[in-house]
Amino acid sequence: NSVVLTRFLRESAISITLDHPHIVKGLESGRSEDLYYLVLEFIDGITLQQYVSRFGPMPPDRVVSVAIIVSNALYYAWGKGLTHRDIKPENIMVAKSGQLKVCDFGLAKLADANIAVTMTGTIIGSPYYIAPEQVSGATDLDYRSDIYSLGATLYYLLTGHVMFDEKTMLAICNA
Repeated sequence: NSVVLTRFLRESAISITLDHPHIVKGLESGRSEDLYYLVLEFIDGITLQQYVSRFGPMPPDRVVSVAIIVSNALYYAWGKGLTHRDIKPENIMVAKSGQLKVCDFGLAKLADANIAVTMTGTIIGSPYYIAPEQVSGATDLDYRSDIYSLGATLYYLLTGHVMFDEKTMLAICNA
């Protein structure tokens, strides 16, 4: 599928250019015969989703720390013209050392990209964490979408619950 390949190649290029202590680093990418690959920094740890599932909601001071660290990582990416577009607890890892890392820039959009790799009308991101403008199908997303998603993530970290726990994707999006 050419859309999937285009996304993969774009994620590979993005991952290798990002150099921030709180963003998973892309180390190398390439092609071997018909196999494309991306080598990422190994993080010995768990996602924040797994953390909350195992240990319950985080204390407020820890959530504030997460907010500051992830905001700084996103600010760096925004400065490079990137909007992550899929910030959620599953895309933030905590290493055994305690260091946080934002991962999965697979849905990231370069502000000046002229390659359309999503279909019109397709919702991109996880329904529990996507911003209202993503639900409405807006294509000109920017840092504000990431801020909304980070806020929804922080809510989850504090409470152990998503903001809108509806039964269907349509109900979640409407909420």
